[in-house]
Amino acid sequence: MSEKTRISVDVPVRAINEKESPGFVKGGVLNFVRHEIEVYCSATNIPEEFVADLTGLDVGESLHVEDLKLPEGVEPTTEGNFTVITLVAPSALKSDEDAASSAAAASNAGSLPWARVCNTSAAASRSSSSRAISASSASMSSCP
Repeated sequence: MSEKTRISVDVPVRAINEKESPGFVKGGVLNFVRHEIEVYCSATNIPEEFVADLTGLDVGESLHVEDLKLPEGVEPTTEGNFTVITLVAPSALKSDEDAASSAAAASNAGSLPWARVCNTSAAASRSSSSRAISASSASMSSCP
């Protein structure tokens, strides 16, 4: 084979600088969408690996093939700027965020005039949803 011979080969992806990633430090989970990237390259210049630098990556963000430094003459066989790694929230972090979101919504409800509900009857709030809405709406007129 000469150096002009081009081949297709799978090259592994390795992540570095996890400690420099705010999302990883917060407990985010690395999701390798592609553990290897298929590339066209010279038969005499096959990369050993591609390095994905996680510096600055936060939960919900991702690295794409264009974020990697591919050597000259090395081209992915797949077109486009496809995703290689994502940093996702773990289940516990998602639950905490959901709980915080719900708590924020509940605290904001008291500051919105149209969302104000007076709890004059605990039984009304335990009834079916349609009855609870009408009972809450009816009791709003008697709110202080």
